[in-house]
Formats: sequence, structure tokens, C-alpha cells
Amino acid sequence: MSSWREYKLGEVMNLFQGLAINSKTKYLLVEKSNLPLLRIKDLQENTIEIFVDEKEVPEKCVANENDLIFTRTGIVGLVFMGKKGVVHNNCFRIVPKNDDIFLKFYYYYFNRKD
Repeated sequence: MSSWREYKLGEVMNLFQGLAINSKTKYLLVEKSNLPLLRIKDLQENTIEIFVDEKEVPEKCVANENDLIFTRTGIVGLVFMGKKGVVHNNCFRIVPKNDDIFLKFYYYYFNRKD
């Protein structure tokens, strides 16, 4: 008998959609701040081009370096970790529901090539 327990992903992780930048939210974009906007292009190229006002952005959209970021449009299913900033609407921020979850395992699992 195995000591491993199986869970559905939604039982152990919270999923938050990123911030939509449109005519109603573009006022959040600023010339410089400590919060870059993490678009797919920026994640892939490891660049920072756009910043978001730290005082105004919803906390659920802010990724910490320990969070997973999944792309949901364009090249769907890319997974990133180690990025701090505001997740763009074309991505999801994935956060564990408790401290027992080892996110690096999921990062490597979702990035495997088999």
C-alpha cells in the first residue's frame, strides 16, 4: 500500500486569473514601480517593459517568486516560477492552499517533456 495520497489540483491549489489591461484599467500602468507587468512575452524573454502602480493593483494578481504562473492563451500551458510582479490576464497565478505543498515539484512536473 502506498503512502502517497492523490488529490485534484483544485484541492491543493488556488488559481487566480491575471489583471486585464483595458480602457478601464490602463490607468494602473506607470513609468516605473517595483511591480512589473508579467506578460507571456516578458516571461519567455525574461524582460521587463511595463510597470503597474503598486498601490492600486488587486493583491490576487500579484505573483511572488514562490508562485507558479501558467499561460492560458497563445502558447497555452507554459509554466514559470521565480517571478515577482503583476500577472497579466493571459496567465493564471497558482498558489498552494497550505504549506505542505512543494511547488517546485509541480513546476518540474508541468515542465517535463514526456
